Amino acid sequence: QSAMDMATAVPISFADAGDVVQDLNTRLGLTGDTLTEVGTQIAQVGHMTGEAFDTEAFAGAMSVWGVSADEMSGKLDTLFAVSQSTGLGINQLTGIVESSGPQMQALGYSIEDTAAMAGLLDKAGLDASGTMSKMSKALTTLAKDGEEPADAMRRVTEEIGAYIEAGDEASAIAAASDLFGTRGATQFVAAVQSGSM
Repeated sequence: QSAMDMATAVPISFADAGDVVQDLNTRLGLTGDTLTEVGTQIAQVGHMTGEAFDTEAFAGAMSVWGVSADEMSGKLDTLFAVSQSTGLGINQLTGIVESSGPQMQALGYSIEDTAAMAGLLDKAGLDASGTMSKMSKALTTLAKDGEEPADAMRRVTEEIGAYIEAGDEASAIAAASDLFGTRGATQFVAAVQSGSM
């Protein structure tokens, strides 16, 4: 029934709708109205973007972040909105949110924050996935005695912002290089200056 409802609501074949329903049911245990709602959204995203939505990556992201069934529709809306506003492909964004989930949760970020950061990093010309991975490792090293990685991220970002505000771009780049490496530091500072971060 969910597949038939999807195929009626969105230009999608019954077979493709069936695949989406099966994936969501098998991977996430969705049933009933929630299955139909999320499945229809996935079909709509695929129709609007012209590419098949990666249901497996979405299921993985929802599992990694511990998203409940009734919250999944809203999270999918968030991912789509970030993709549309930044130009980062929805499947690539979903994959980044899935793969960086454990590290970003340890840093105190929500799934929404992580998606937004990935989109902004990509828009700023940085490799979002690689940058977030490096950032997580660097923060563990940079954290002062007893400091949580999330607190270290706030502290370092504030330091970079203070350097920029003071007009000391060289110090901002030096501080950013600890997080993003030499190549990424300049781009990150430029993104902060432009208001993208």
